[in-house]
Amino acid sequence: MLLLALPVGAQTSSYEEYLSKGVNLYRAQKYQQAEQHFTVMLRKFGEKRTEINGWIKKCKAAAKKKRKPSRAADTSSEEESTQPSAQPAPNPHVPVSAAQAARNRKKELEKRTINVGEVSFTMVKVEAGTFVAGSGEDGSARHHITLTDDYYIGETEVTQALWMAVMGDNPSEFKDNKVMGFIKKKLKSNNKYANYPVENVSWNDCQAFIERLNAMTGLKFRLPTEAEWEYAARGGNRTFNHSYCGGNNVQEVAWFLENSERSTHPVGGKAPNELGLYDMGGNVAEWCANYIYAYPSTRETNPQGPETGSIRAYRGGSWHSDASYCGFSLYRPGAGDADKNSETGLRLVM
Repeated sequence: MLLLALPVGAQTSSYEEYLSKGVNLYRAQKYQQAEQHFTVMLRKFGEKRTEINGWIKKCKAAAKKKRKPSRAADTSSEEESTQPSAQPAPNPHVPVSAAQAARNRKKELEKRTINVGEVSFTMVKVEAGTFVAGSGEDGSARHHITLTDDYYIGETEVTQALWMAVMGDNPSEFKDNKVMGFIKKKLKSNNKYANYPVENVSWNDCQAFIERLNAMTGLKFRLPTEAEWEYAARGGNRTFNHSYCGGNNVQEVAWFLENSERSTHPVGGKAPNELGLYDMGGNVAEWCANYIYAYPSTRETNPQGPETGSIRAYRGGSWHSDASYCGFSLYRPGAGDADKNSETGLRLVM
């Protein structure tokens, strides 16, 4: 059984307690978190829909008003960046500026295509940089993280076809409409589930898969650290600082409880983020390399997490999760090395 972090306020029971929490977030100008909180309330307190929708509208209006000045500045910076005048070198130890991000987005993405038998997949280069991680909630302090080395990350989640090509079996639950994974059947290229993400794999299963993949390709694949995952999900040094991976509308960028029809979907079916990465906000959550740990309030450089622990991190929402899990760092769930279910898969880095 995977251990899930609860939505904000999930352990309170009365409408008044939920409402108080949302209003406090709104007054603290945490409009995105407040909107997510009130959205959760809609499903729990349907009879209060009119009042809750009123608060959601307030949050959206306040967030839009707060963004307007910075968006104007972004436009000005982007226009200025088209001029031939020399630009100062970016500081690798501070988050990328809007103007520098705009210039970075004009550069062509560097990609590598890897072949394993008849199956191919794409890795996208992520340039080193600094970002602000954490949500400010318990155990997730907002702080700067610097990644000093470039790396490559999977354009999509690992598919059932790739897992089959490497391991020779398919542990996924969503692989056959009739038997839902209870009958082991060789996955063929014309199987409609070939391009679905593999799921129902534990952290240990992922290590066995990666070890065999490395032997087959001669490359050094691994799972991403939480920091690598979040930096890439946010768009790296090309970021627009969206609310979700790829945009501000979760419906456009992620498969989650409200639109998934209780199933995974083929990878790459939603809009990508600034790095051309798909499904980091939904479809299946993705295992990370490190154990869960409380974020410090001080700067980190290339964090690897603690050397020992019992709960491994995984990130991103899934087909069965609330929209609030589809953001970047409000929730940092985890599970044991041997735990598995149909909501969790993996994405490779190298």
